[in-house]
Amino acid sequence: MAYAASGLICLSNTSIQSVWLLRTVDALGAADATGYITDASTAGSGKGAAGRGLKLGDIIFVQTVDSVTAPTSITAQSTGFVSAINATTGVGTVIFNVTTAP
Repeated sequence: MAYAASGLICLSNTSIQSVWLLRTVDALGAADATGYITDASTAGSGKGAAGRGLKLGDIIFVQTVDSVTAPTSITAQSTGFVSAINATTGVGTVIFNVTTAP
């Protein structure tokens, strides 16, 4: 599967740092991949779709769920942070602090 923008929810937003929840049907390893979040920030030079406004260092709670829009189970979760945002494409990369999975 691929990243679903509807699964990324801002829980707290300040100009310095924000906290996000990312629900995905993908394994945690997929969400930990470079550029997984395709709409992290607005792409530079007006190219690409407008983004979500993630900032470097933002905290992200990631949950692997059975459905992004109406989850009934969580099979894994982790906490991570935004480690990179590509200014040209707007994609973001999350690095996990600790991974917990059954």
